[in-house]
Amino acid sequence: MAEVYNVSGSSTPGELLVLDRTASSTVKVSTGTPYDPHVIGVVSTRPGFLLGWNTGAQVALTGRVPTKVVPTNGPIRIGDALTSSDVPGHAMKAMKPGMIVGYALEDADATSTIEIFIDVGYWAGATLKTDGTLAVLGEDLLITSPDTASSTVTTVDSWGLTFRGSAWDAASSTAVTRDFTILNDMVTATTSLLAVRSSSGTNVFTIDQTGNIEVMGDLKMLGRLYPSARGALQDQYYIFVDNSSSTNQYISTNADGWQAQTSYDLAERYYSEDALEPGDLVTASPTGEYGVAKATRGAPLMGIVSTKPGFLLGRHATDTYPIALSGRVPTKVTGQNGAIAVGDLLTVSDTPGVAMKATENGYVVGIALEAYDGAEIGRIEVFVSPSWNGSLGAAAGSSDGASGAGVRGFADIAAGSKKVTVAFPSLGAYPNVVASPYGDAGDWWIERVTDVGFDIVMRDALPRDVRFSWRAEASQTGDVLHNSDGTRGAIDPTTGVGPAMGSIAPESEPVADESTADSSTVDDVSVTEPEPEPTPEPAPDPEPAPET
Repeated sequence: MAEVYNVSGSSTPGELLVLDRTASSTVKVSTGTPYDPHVIGVVSTRPGFLLGWNTGAQVALTGRVPTKVVPTNGPIRIGDALTSSDVPGHAMKAMKPGMIVGYALEDADATSTIEIFIDVGYWAGATLKTDGTLAVLGEDLLITSPDTASSTVTTVDSWGLTFRGSAWDAASSTAVTRDFTILNDMVTATTSLLAVRSSSGTNVFTIDQTGNIEVMGDLKMLGRLYPSARGALQDQYYIFVDNSSSTNQYISTNADGWQAQTSYDLAERYYSEDALEPGDLVTASPTGEYGVAKATRGAPLMGIVSTKPGFLLGRHATDTYPIALSGRVPTKVTGQNGAIAVGDLLTVSDTPGVAMKATENGYVVGIALEAYDGAEIGRIEVFVSPSWNGSLGAAAGSSDGASGAGVRGFADIAAGSKKVTVAFPSLGAYPNVVASPYGDAGDWWIERVTDVGFDIVMRDALPRDVRFSWRAEASQTGDVLHNSDGTRGAIDPTTGVGPAMGSIAPESEPVADESTADSSTVDDVSVTEPEPEPTPEPAPDPEPAPET
């Protein structure tokens, strides 16, 4: 069946026709535009039924008709959809979605004329088909923009692909719909985002052209998070939540640990009624629980207000400050007690919160890592190590090991602390140290014994200060070391090394000269009673007497 149409130009039977958009009810031979959306039919050779009576082209509207074809898209096989080609008036096999003129009723391997069934319409081709159950997208799909950008409209987003859902709202007895749209959000000429946009028009998830991702809400992961290795992908080290304990959960990693690139101290947040600044020394606040205050002269020192902690404990709250407990931190200092040298112990000065060189026994906040000799308040790096130091006020006697020189004094371990370091000028020999606590100190011991000092250490910190008296004397040639197996022998007074277990005891043992036992000993603090003279040690029996 055919119908007569006005035709622009000449046409011959079998040629493919398209609408002439410059004139009403007029057709023309296809111009060589592949997939022309205005294809309308084929010039009929001998229509069985003809509509119209004017002169013009007899356009086959349905049925079968001889049609000119070219193998531009490959050989044509029976059943192939046909569309306009790059050759005027000729059809070709359709490979993409678009308007078609009909379907091949014959094969064609070359330019020729074959019978086709006229069925003008839109054809989805291999792009959208079915597997018998589901619709299948069979090739790439381009979702373009509705317009092209210009100097006045500088960005144009793509069309979106919208997913709509519906839920029943019992409160309002209405069905509520929600949309999510995927689109290309053009931000600038150099920045574009693949965006998931909510019903409100807000992007809730984006990926830019370089792979950067933004999520406008919480992100939950069932798997592991593998951070980059300095910009390179890696799949060995990850971050996860360790909730294996029923009472504690921790952010964990299977890497060696955590590293702060440009900060160096460990800090904890504490409340303070004072307006604190980075570098201030602090002490426990007398007015509030778990609080701190700017430190004043003689107060026990807790730490220093951190500038930029590498690791921070506790969450932020109003009037809380990060207090550096360990590591190095910029600290306010003054030259009140003289120039500060690297390695000097620091304590609080007459200016609250400001450190100075420690020159006497007392609380110290740490060790200077930089020198300072300014007249005004400045800042230096300090290694934070709050403690009590009892060595700075010591006065020592002779350090001549041969003379039995010794020193004595007192050492306090402050409440909450477990160690005090005692230091003195070199005795010139391995020291014989005796210490005794004033009251119950729990388990305690002496360690790090050298010719210039030792540490007194308690196993547990106590809620009160504990005072020790101590005495250190230089070892003498002939001093005896007794072993637990009953053997004994002289020690090396320089190193303190004595005979090994099983050594033979000497025939006789030298006894320290009573006249030199403490003739050169000097008190390092004043005492109310004189130190008793030591009694010379008698030579032991070869074997201990049995108990009766």
